[in-house]
Amino acid sequence: MTNAIIDKKENMSSFSKQVADALQNPNSKGNIKLGRPNSDVTIRIKELTGIDVSNRNQVLSKDYIRHMAKHKKETNPNQISLTEEDIKKIPYIISGPDNIVRGSNTLASDRKEIMCSIRYIKTDHSGKMFVIEAIPNKGYLQIKTMWKEPTTLIHDTNARHHTPKAVSDTSSSTSDSTIAQNQ
Repeated sequence: MTNAIIDKKENMSSFSKQVADALQNPNSKGNIKLGRPNSDVTIRIKELTGIDVSNRNQVLSKDYIRHMAKHKKETNPNQISLTEEDIKKIPYIISGPDNIVRGSNTLASDRKEIMCSIRYIKTDHSGKMFVIEAIPNKGYLQIKTMWKEPTTLIHDTNARHHTPKAVSDTSSSTSDSTIAQNQ
């Protein structure tokens, strides 16, 4: 199964327009459905969390799009400011990440249950690493935030003191290292 938003060019055009609308109109509300995760992503999330997300849509709130854009003004010294074009890469990153790792623990949307976030990691052709964090809430995967760092700042898995929110993960991946957002 492929990611619905990137199946057709008109879907990507629609996604780009919705990102632009969210950034230009602070009153713009709603969720953008990005389709269900593909089988590779579904298997990896199940390995990390024990949660079957094969029937869950990945969604991105317009409020979270604005958070990502605002976050560029609050980045830590290792992070690079996000652009609108970076945010528009989300469907590509979540449909074909280089790695998926466990993220930090956070409250679920019902504010009663603690959930472990999922981090999709992808390095682009320019050597920038993008990290997208999502929460496996009931019925969907809610994309919460995104950030990027130069790949020269990637820390090996033994350098956990540089990535305080990372949860130890001993399973295999397609990448040699993990990265966590420092807040």
